[in-house]
Amino acid sequence: MCGIIAGIAVDAAKSICNAETEKRVTELATRMNHRGPDDIGVLQLGHSWFGHTRLSIVSPTHGHQPLSDKAGTCHAVVNGEIYNHLKLKEELGLSPEKDLTTESDSEIILHGYKAWGVDVCDKLMGMFAFVVVTQDADGKRTGVLAARDKVGIKPLYMGKTRDGTEMVFSSELKGIADQCDPKDMFKVPAGHYWTPETGLVKYYNPDWDSDEDEILSPTPATKYATGEQCKKKLEEAVIARCMADVEVGLLLSGGLDSSIIGGLMLQHNVRKHLTATKGKLKSFAVGQEGSPDILAARAVSKFLGTDHYEAIFTPDMAFDVLEKIVWHMETYEPELIRSCIPNYFLAKKAAEHVKVVITGEGSDEIWSGYLYYSDCDDPILLQRENRRILKAVQVANLQRADRMTMAHSLEARVPFFDVDNIATVMRVDPSDKLITEDKCEKYMLRKLYEEILPKEVVWRTKAMQCEGVGMTWVKVLQEHISANLVSDADFAKASEQFPHNTPKTKEEYYYRSIFEKHYPGCDKFVHVWEGGCRAAGAPW
Repeated sequence: MCGIIAGIAVDAAKSICNAETEKRVTELATRMNHRGPDDIGVLQLGHSWFGHTRLSIVSPTHGHQPLSDKAGTCHAVVNGEIYNHLKLKEELGLSPEKDLTTESDSEIILHGYKAWGVDVCDKLMGMFAFVVVTQDADGKRTGVLAARDKVGIKPLYMGKTRDGTEMVFSSELKGIADQCDPKDMFKVPAGHYWTPETGLVKYYNPDWDSDEDEILSPTPATKYATGEQCKKKLEEAVIARCMADVEVGLLLSGGLDSSIIGGLMLQHNVRKHLTATKGKLKSFAVGQEGSPDILAARAVSKFLGTDHYEAIFTPDMAFDVLEKIVWHMETYEPELIRSCIPNYFLAKKAAEHVKVVITGEGSDEIWSGYLYYSDCDDPILLQRENRRILKAVQVANLQRADRMTMAHSLEARVPFFDVDNIATVMRVDPSDKLITEDKCEKYMLRKLYEEILPKEVVWRTKAMQCEGVGMTWVKVLQEHISANLVSDADFAKASEQFPHNTPKTKEEYYYRSIFEKHYPGCDKFVHVWEGGCRAAGAPW
């Protein structure tokens, strides 16, 4: 995992590198040093430049970036993990001695691009954002490809510099926010690639994201996914995410989803793939002392036999990190910021012990787990709602998971968001996901894992995270901001100061002010839910 920065000459025949380039690229990359404190690398090619900050997880001693092939004709910076890199290397017949320059999973992108062109994006299984450039033996640029993974687990921003000479790319907005006019910057959407010739192209087009998906217009011949198929795909997803040359831990809330992941990680046929995780699996929980999540996580940890750690926080601790959280998250959306606070403390605690964690993020979007689904009695509307919020996770849940863990140089892996797992679960009969008098939310998922978890865990009611980690801290936070951080006079000018997405409360005003301080004019990158919350956009 890492932070990437890159610049591509708009005019491929002109050099954008000079005596100051290394200093400039190093400074831009260092803004994201939290994403990769283990190593920093810079590469200049005349028509392009690359910067990289590395968190060493796969091949820690032999994975320096930027990457280059042996011929010096293909170069890249990559953020993420490619779980099927060994399979793809075998498909291409690559020899470690003859063809490869590192043992890194990321190097497959160099060889894949040379072999398959833009189709390499569809072949990669994992989480990633990258920029790759090819050139001929004379140093003339012959190709450029920038891409983001299918679901949007890893971020990628891009824009044209103010002088119009470069297209620049960055893992985070902070890397290029002062290099470009905001109107010339945008976030590369999940499942898209970019080339100078084509602009943005959507390469990931799953059945579940099509209006022609037969699940939306079922017939007697429609074949739905079975529970056993769902179990198989999730297990495969967890096994893939065990790939690491460093210890892997578990984020454990004590709720259903993270407990399922923990239970799977400790099954023998999965645990054997955690080759660098010696001794007990380490688990991590967050909350106020005595909160539901803390108590539940303790119980699950005891059942699973994990080496358990807790991040206990107080409202006063939250006050102290608000600006840091807005700076890292690059948003001012209040619901998201609030949910980031416990995640920030959780990641900090986990990073004291491991470099990688596996989480239960993503179950609610595909298994219809949010409590507002209880108002839905139409399976087709439910399927459409899953599709809507699943496409939005790149600017909500996944942005939080990436930024809060990376703030502490910690990598989070999300098996529920594995594309094969998503495809399978999205083919479950949506009638089986409806909340009824007889069936609670995620009833089918709960039944699938009754055998590996305690009954009280399997049937624990869904809790919003801000409630699960403690019932009073959000109110205390809002009162503190209102009384101490935003005056009545300032708030009265909110509509004048922020005519777009005008803050409705002092809490919203405070977050917005911090965001504008660090990212002036960049509010187009902030996702605001229609109606003010996730549930408000539901079609029922």
